[in-house]
Amino acid sequence: MWEIPNPCLKENGETASPAEWEQQRERLKSILAEAFYGRMPEHTGKVTGVLREEKTLWDGEALFSVYDISCGPEGTVQFPAVLIRNPGKKGIPVCFFAGYVDEVIARQAVSRGYDIITILTDDCAPDTPDYQKGSLYQAYPDAGFKVIAMWAWLMMRTMDWLESTDLVDTGK
Repeated sequence: MWEIPNPCLKENGETASPAEWEQQRERLKSILAEAFYGRMPEHTGKVTGVLREEKTLWDGEALFSVYDISCGPEGTVQFPAVLIRNPGKKGIPVCFFAGYVDEVIARQAVSRGYDIITILTDDCAPDTPDYQKGSLYQAYPDAGFKVIAMWAWLMMRTMDWLESTDLVDTGK
């Protein structure tokens, strides 16, 4: 049976005192970040989005738009983002997803006044053992970030792009 290691044990095997806890805590956070998430690179450059496809859904209740997002060094990181929204108003808030969204969930969200945006990460940050082959890892090989951190970074860039558009109400 797997046991959770004692978080109070320092690298040398001694127990951290209450006075040493903050330093021990930072060490543990660093280990977790490195093992599970890696480090995220700083965002540099512009984020752009180009409309690829647009259609109405559910008898005009929603507008389905696919944007090709480009970011990273010289726009080398590219991924599609799907925005589903009520065409008559800008949603508050925008719900973020990575991957595909169930149609029932999307329809309920839009009917309640929310917008949905989902990023499709298969090419730039795939959830596979060879994720380093994706364009995001290739653009920032020294970052050493793992898939979950890559998805978070892509969501941050998607938010940067959304804020540069008039597609959603960023003032609320």
